[in-house]
Amino acid sequence: MSTDTVVAQIVADKRAEVEQRKQQEPLDALKRRQDRIATEQWSLVRAILEGPRGPSSGGKRLQLIAEIKKATPSKGRLVAVLEHRAVARTYTIGGAAGVSVLTESKYFQGAIEHLSDCRVSIDGYYPGGRPAMLRKDFIFDPYQVYESRAYGADAILLIVSILEDDELAALVELAHKVQLECLLEVASEQRSSARSPSMRT
Repeated sequence: MSTDTVVAQIVADKRAEVEQRKQQEPLDALKRRQDRIATEQWSLVRAILEGPRGPSSGGKRLQLIAEIKKATPSKGRLVAVLEHRAVARTYTIGGAAGVSVLTESKYFQGAIEHLSDCRVSIDGYYPGGRPAMLRKDFIFDPYQVYESRAYGADAILLIVSILEDDELAALVELAHKVQLECLLEVASEQRSSARSPSMRT
């Protein structure tokens, strides 16, 4: 099965999941959840340029976005039990500029709750000194942007290959409106060059 076919299947399944999520936790509920989390947002861009704020803060060295992931479609389960809170704290101690949390459930065995768990855990251990939190998922619906903010993300990954230009522009605009940064995943130079400068930052 080709990579494009796998991605298309993941996105199709994700669309069904998002519709279920909208029923389980409507937008009003997400907004109430957002009000309950710490209001401070930390810039992923700033963390990469200036270094992390945690125990290993600062410094002019290579900055890492460290990933929390239990499984992949190609390799299957990577660990039997994912202690995502402990992993997030380990990354913080190690000086990660950002922590990427895989939240896709069917193929990567993640969960949106892992994102909030990690943020709350790091905030508890290192108040004011945590890495930026990046949600990594297949995001195509405005609901997912609000959901990301409500569950503690500072930034979201947007995969250019699964989005039309107008969809991408709308998601970036909404993300900025709710105080989220965007990291764009681009598979080809041709697709990247078609974007305006504002879309590539």
